[in-house]
This record gives sequence, C-alpha cells and structure tokens, in this order.
Amino acid sequence: MRARIAVNACSLGRRERRHHPIKLAAFAAAIAAAGVIAPVSAQQAGQFEFQSGVDAYRAGDTDAALAAFLAAYAQGLRSPNLDFNIGLSYYRLGRYAEAQTAFARLTRNPDYSAIAQYHLGLAAARLGQYEQAARDWQVAETRTTSANLRSLIQLARRRLEPEAPPPRIGLNVSASIGYDSDPALLSETLQLNANQKADAFADLAAGLDYPLASGTSTDLDLRGSVYARQYRRDTDFNQQGGQLAVRYAFGEDWRTAVSAEAASSFFGGDNLDNAGSIVLETARQYTGSTLRFHYRASRVAGGSAYAYLDGWRQCAGGDYAFPLAAVRTRLDYEFEVNNRRDLRGGGEFFSESPMRHSVGVQLRHDLDERLSLEGRARYRYDRYRDPDQVLVGSTPIEQRRIEKLAQFGLGTRLRFSNAWSGLLEYQYSRNQSNFSGYAYQRHLVALSIEWGS
Repeated sequence: MRARIAVNACSLGRRERRHHPIKLAAFAAAIAAAGVIAPVSAQQAGQFEFQSGVDAYRAGDTDAALAAFLAAYAQGLRSPNLDFNIGLSYYRLGRYAEAQTAFARLTRNPDYSAIAQYHLGLAAARLGQYEQAARDWQVAETRTTSANLRSLIQLARRRLEPEAPPPRIGLNVSASIGYDSDPALLSETLQLNANQKADAFADLAAGLDYPLASGTSTDLDLRGSVYARQYRRDTDFNQQGGQLAVRYAFGEDWRTAVSAEAASSFFGGDNLDNAGSIVLETARQYTGSTLRFHYRASRVAGGSAYAYLDGWRQCAGGDYAFPLAAVRTRLDYEFEVNNRRDLRGGGEFFSESPMRHSVGVQLRHDLDERLSLEGRARYRYDRYRDPDQVLVGSTPIEQRRIEKLAQFGLGTRLRFSNAWSGLLEYQYSRNQSNFSGYAYQRHLVALSIEWGS
C-alpha cells in the first residue's frame, strides 16, 4: 500500500529558565494555552544537557540533540517536555519504534495525551502500521479541544489514503483460426448438404474496459465487446455479436457491481436477437481465492425471422476460484430459466423456453513462467418448459424436450510477453437429446493469438 504520511514541521521554543518541548509550529499557541510548557528548577540535574539538546536541535543537529536529551534523562531529569523532545528527535532521525516508546510515556499525562497520541499515529504510519495509526488519531481527536490539532489529524488521515492510480483503459484482442466438425450443432441425420459438414473458420474478438470515474471504493466503467466468426464454405453459419455495458462497482470486503447491458447477435447475416439486461454481481477475495455470485435479468427481442425468441431470460449462479496444489482451479454453477414466445404454427408447437442447470470446472497449471496447461469441463441439463407438439400424419404427438450437454476442453498457452500469448485448444462436445434431431457430437480445434493491455 503506497501512502503519503503527514510530516510535522517541528520547532524549538525557549523562555528564560524554562524547558520547552520541540513542537509543531501550528501547535505553539495551543500547547502554551494548555499549560504544557512547565518550568524546571535551575538546580535540577540534567538541565544543562537539556538546554544543549534544545540548542542542537534548533541548529539542525538532531543526532547531537538526541544525545543531549538522553544524557539529561540519564542524569535523572524527568519532565514531559524531555520525553516529548526525545520522541521528536527519534522521529526526525527515522527511528520510529523508539519514537513510539517516548510518546507512549506521555499518553498518561493529560496535558500531553492528545498531541502524544497524534505523534504515535505518525510514527505508526511511518512503520506501515496504518490501522494502528488510524486508531491513534481517533484517540487523539477525542482527547483534544484544539482546532489546530484536529485539522492536522484530518490532514494526516487524508495523506494516509493510498494514492489513486491513474485510470487504466483495458483492451484485449484475439484472432483465431480453427476446424469445426459440426457448425450447425445438429445431428448427422439433419445435415442435408455437404456444406453443413465440417468446415474451417476464423474468429476475431475484442473487449474494452474504459474507466469513467473512480472514487475511494467506487468505480464507474464503460465496457464493450465484439465477436465475429466466419466459416470458409458456408456463410449461413457465420456469427457476429456485440455488447455494451455501463458498470458501477462499490464496496470493499464484498465488491458489488450493478450493470446495465445492451447486446445484439447475428446468425447467417440475419439479426438473431437483441437483449437488454440488468446484472448484479458481488465478489469477495480471501487469501489466494475468490468467491463470486451473479444474477442477470434480460429482456430478449428476437430478430424479424426469430420472433419466437421474444421474452425473458434470467440466470443466477456463482463460482469459486482457488489454488489446488499447483493447479489454479475454478468451480462454477449457473441456473437459467426462460419464458419465451415459443414457436407455433400449422397445429404444431415448439418450446424455446428451456430451464437449465450448468456446472463446470476450469484448471490451469503453470509449467514455467511462459508455458501453461489449461483444461475445462462442463455439464448442462436442459428441460424445456412446455412439451413440443408435432403432427405425425394428422395425429398430434406431445413430448417434452430434454437435453444433456457434456463438454471437455484441453489447451496449452504460451506467453510471449506480458501482453502477447498464444493458445492451442481442443474441445469436444456431446449433446444427448430425446429428440434425435438435436443430438450431436462436435470436435473443435483452434489456434489463437491474444493481446491484452
């Protein structure tokens, strides 16, 4: 934690036949009014050494001043002024722990308690004991009636706050080429022409995180992403999509965010759907691990050829990322429910409103600083809200659609630099359905180049 610590401007004051503490210039009047400048008998042992220390400090020779003050203490001089001057000398020399010891002796003296507690906080802050510093200043604030001291306490608190880093724009771009054994995600029995068979593709994706405003524990960001996939032979399966979101994050222990999102996707050159969403997220970091929860409510409007997708989609879930031996592990679960218009016509009905349960695991093992292995697995269970109704001849037959999707992936990542990396990945998908036309197996291989700031 980078912090700027308030450093007091100390000065020495002296009256005839009196010992004066080294004190903040801004506190001179307040200390005098409080009666903390106490006379010491001229015959008291150590007075000469005390005065020598005052003179040395005023001349800028802090080492000599401290030696003289300690000599006065060794000769038996006991005075709150002496303890205060010893503490200030230690502080100026950067010996903060010893300064704390000297100031601590003064906290029992009602005339010095508040200002000593303030200096205890300064020394604690210099030692990186920021929570202790805050407690010391809180005590000092409750004990003082000095407006000057209260102002310095507030200044010290502000300077203790970490310096806000300059806003950082996050940008990432990836480009991929690959092989897809089943672009249509349909079974072999429904692939009616050769162009729907395996095909090569190219992907391009980009994401942006632009900070709009930032406070002590709040952030306002603008986030956007775009994606495009182009197949080599059959453009009917080309895909494009984009998303734009405004995200407000707040909190410390539980970091919480609220987002408003707009998204649009295209399939085969036609608008598939458009969606507006409200997203709630919260996360908490523990030692080496992170726990997250999310909820998303989306209003979906299907494109002109996909009006049956109109309706609502809601999903909620969570994930937990943690180290498992040398493997970085992430477990997640999500529940999704849909209420769409569905597809009706010609006496038939097809539900487009699935209820889904999805569980997944992601693993990453760093072989060295540049090379890592990545693995993932996911299982999803879909149960559609209403039974489909189809006509076999003139006889209607009803059956509810149920699907079970299993996915496995394995990849290796090579980091060329902090910004650049390459990923070679294989993914296998198998979808089981009680409607044979929706059962499929899919193999996908992709080679990607990624850059991120």
